[in-house]
Formats: sequence, structure tokens, C-alpha cells
Amino acid sequence: MRVSYTGYGNISPSTRGGQSFTIFYALIGIPLCCVVLAQMGTKINAKVKLLIDRISECFGQYEMKSWMLPAIQGILLTTFLLGFGLIIPAAAFSVTEGWSFHEAWYYCFITVTTIGFGDYVIGTNSDIPYTVVYKWFSLLWIFFGLIVMATIISKMTDWLSEKTEKAQVFVKQGQEKEGGEMESDDSRGKLNGNGGEENVDKDVEMNTVLNGQD
Repeated sequence: MRVSYTGYGNISPSTRGGQSFTIFYALIGIPLCCVVLAQMGTKINAKVKLLIDRISECFGQYEMKSWMLPAIQGILLTTFLLGFGLIIPAAAFSVTEGWSFHEAWYYCFITVTTIGFGDYVIGTNSDIPYTVVYKWFSLLWIFFGLIVMATIISKMTDWLSEKTEKAQVFVKQGQEKEGGEMESDDSRGKLNGNGGEENVDKDVEMNTVLNGQD
């Protein structure tokens, strides 16, 4: 639990030796945990993407607007990740721990986002006979939940970055268009100005000729 950087605070070292060991253990364990989670996240993301692409092929047979297919992919991905990462575990913890579904959902979210307040912690009720299977399920879920949340945050970051880049391109194109229009107006003004000077010169020459004839 410590290397997953959640840290509920219900268990902590009290001796100097334990505290020192925790420091060195965290320095080594947290980077290794990050590497493992990143590798597992990449593999799971690839599998989920493959599944979504196959499902998208079914929808691709129908005529849809350009924004509909990405929207369907996003809905499928979110449903899959939330279902297996939060909803199903919350239901299991609600039944086992005797919590309401809201409390179990809250615990799951606080855990996978590594907030870890410690107000709700599974496996700490002495009146409940926890099985080994339940403990292993809880441990595996924590790591899987961290991967799920990291994937969701990564997708949201990519989406926001894409929208930001498009907005920057749109603003830049608008500025370039506005600058081009200003240059065109200046050019027209110069041409009109030159034309006016030529007309004035011609009028002066005509008046000079007429005065000479007189």
C-alpha cells in the first residue's frame, strides 16, 4: 500500500528504525511501482483500444457525423474503465464491509486517486472474517484502479491538449487573416494616394497651359 502512494494512515511506523526503513523502502519502491504501473497501463490501454476499435467497426458500417465515432469510443472507454475500476469493486466492498454503495464508491475513488484520507479502510473490521481471496482481490484492485485512473487522466490530458492546440491554431489563423486584411487596406490607400497626387499634378499642368495661352 505504501509504494502505491495512497497512505491511509491507519498503519504507520512508530520506531526510528521502522521510520528509517520506510524512507529507504519508499525511495526504491515508489519508482519501481511507477514503472510497473506504467507498463501494465500501456498493455491494458492497448487491449482496450483494440476492443474499442473492433466495436467501432460495427458502428462504422452506418453513416455518422465526424464527431460521433470519437464520442462513441470515449463513452465505451469510460464505461469500461469506470465499470471495472470503480463500480464493480464498490459493489463488492459494499456487500463485504457493510457499507452503503455511496460509502464504498467514495472509498474507491479516494483510493485510486491516491488521496487516502483513511476515514474508510477495507479489511479493518474485527467483526468480519476476511478471506484470503478477498484480501488478494483488494490488493490487485488497488493496483488495477491506479492504472485505470492514470489512463483516464491521460486521456483527459490528451483531449485537453488537442483542444488547446486547435484553439491556438484558430487564433493564429485569425491573426494572420486580420494582418493580411490590414496590409491590403494599406496597399489600397497608397494606390489611392498616388492616384490623387497624379490627378493634382495633371490639374496643375492644365492650369499652367491655359494661363500661358491667355
